[in-house]
Amino acid sequence: KPNGRQVQLIDVTGEDADLSVSDSGAVEEVKVREAKIVRGVDVQLEPGSVWLSHDGATIWGLTPDQRTLVSVSRKTMKMTSRWPLPMKARGVAVSPGTAHVAVALEAENRVGILREPGQKELAWTTLEAETGALRYLKNGSMVLVAQETARQLTLIDTASGKVVVTLPLPIRPENLCFNADGGQLFITGEGVDGVVVVYPFQTQVATTLL
Repeated sequence: KPNGRQVQLIDVTGEDADLSVSDSGAVEEVKVREAKIVRGVDVQLEPGSVWLSHDGATIWGLTPDQRTLVSVSRKTMKMTSRWPLPMKARGVAVSPGTAHVAVALEAENRVGILREPGQKELAWTTLEAETGALRYLKNGSMVLVAQETARQLTLIDTASGKVVVTLPLPIRPENLCFNADGGQLFITGEGVDGVVVVYPFQTQVATTLL
């Protein structure tokens, strides 16, 4: 039985294991075939902020006060590094193809990028509007920033930290989901009764499905 109500389940690719995240902030590893919790992370993390690195070796997340980014070794289930943030974070995203991690701040229009675990500080990019949910392209080359109030999506080049393009949207970008190959981003939210489809590699809003 999980330590708290389960709010997130993360599949460990290629292994008979999942990571269970509960509303108490506990992160535990579950052996799927046995349906048994075998071990847990030695620190509590903010539910909803937990990600697994592309190679399955590192668990990323925010502390419960959302003011520190931490990395946890999945081998030992112990915290390995921490990066204090200037203020409370709005969200986190981990690249599915590289070691990059991004953090959006809640009260400032800034996104921080960590390009490798050995980096001492995040590299910050300032945007023109409030930040929201973050997602990486499948190859890790850009991080996409949803900006709900401004109704737009900003693409940041992860290598340089520079804004590539800002795309206006007909809705508040509240929910983001990629298709299997990462070539289409589906966005839903307040504004229209439908799904906005963005082709991020072409940097354009293609259509709205009603």
